[in-house]
Amino acid sequence: MKFISTIFLILLASCATHKVEKRTFSDVDDIKESDFIPVNLVPYSKGQDTYSQSKEDLHSILASESLQRAVKFDEDYAKVNTLGEVSIACYENNFQKAKALLQGMTRTYHKNPMFWNTAGVCASLEGQRRKALLLFNKALGLKKNYAPAYNNLGVMYIGEEDYSRALVAFEKAKKLGTLSRTPRFNLAHLYLYFGLYDKAIQNASSLVQVSSVDVDALKMIATGYLMKNDVQNSLKYFSQIKSSYLSREDIGINYALALYLSGDKVKASDILSDVDLSKSKDWLSYFNDVKKIIEVK
Repeated sequence: MKFISTIFLILLASCATHKVEKRTFSDVDDIKESDFIPVNLVPYSKGQDTYSQSKEDLHSILASESLQRAVKFDEDYAKVNTLGEVSIACYENNFQKAKALLQGMTRTYHKNPMFWNTAGVCASLEGQRRKALLLFNKALGLKKNYAPAYNNLGVMYIGEEDYSRALVAFEKAKKLGTLSRTPRFNLAHLYLYFGLYDKAIQNASSLVQVSSVDVDALKMIATGYLMKNDVQNSLKYFSQIKSSYLSREDIGINYALALYLSGDKVKASDILSDVDLSKSKDWLSYFNDVKKIIEVK
């Protein structure tokens, strides 16, 4: 996943002070006629700041805003512009392709906040957090109210376990983009993590109003109600999730627990037995605790 190459040297050159190397007479040979052709800069366009995805029930509420959840799933994506293609390449860990695309766009997109934001996402995905921070702030330097950069800063802060700054960044993104759904999704996730269940439910519910089939939003609402010991409302939202997603550990375990608490021990056992733990062991301890409660045989 190494992406420390020429593209970020190019990007950082526009962000930081650097020593200018003296050129010699022989360097004139490097000059091409194309270097004197005026560049048509690509301005920022909100209509281009989008991407589309294939599975509407999973991502439809975010289909015009962010690739934040794409890293979790193996899906086919439909690019809407070159920057969208860069983002997809980065999420697929194809950094060589992303580098080549970004290099070809630097001259025409260097005053476009989408460009720097996209480069920041790539840097963050490869673990280059300091570069990502610089690039997101470069995007904000070009457009101070650019909500996607604030949202992505929040995601980066979560990765650093700096939750207070993440909260501030998500709230800022939510305020700036009044119709923006991605910050609300991230806020709901953060509130749920810290046990602020009412706030988590409130933010996730606003997303379900836009798309009643979004799996992650439904899961957050159902889990929030379960933690509040409101089993009936929890089951109401768990039951709206398509059966093909119930094997996900972050859904199936809590759904099984809610069913058990409602008295439906047979269905609880069936749901829990279908949970797939092969992709991650992070849920194994919790799975075993719930298994003991339900007494799956």
